[in-house]
Amino acid sequence: MKITMKNEEIKKMCWQINADNDILDAVLPWDYHRFVCVMKDNTIQIFTGMCDETYDGEIVQHLDCIDDNLDYDIDDIAMWIEVPDVK
Repeated sequence: MKITMKNEEIKKMCWQINADNDILDAVLPWDYHRFVCVMKDNTIQIFTGMCDETYDGEIVQHLDCIDDNLDYDIDDIAMWIEVPDVK
């Protein structure tokens, strides 16, 4: 099986410092996104994100930690990397 990736997908594969590159800016376009995040407490968490349109046409980004039992917020993210889709 040969896996080919586009140039923009390869660029996603480097760690981002959240203070420099906000993770919410990566939750575009209308795709489902998965991220591995290094938190400020040095744990590693998985976040998922997607866009949604409100009743009045406003586009909002949702980003959530997949472990609902943890109280992590976007502000708790130190670094992140997007997990690419393998098609």
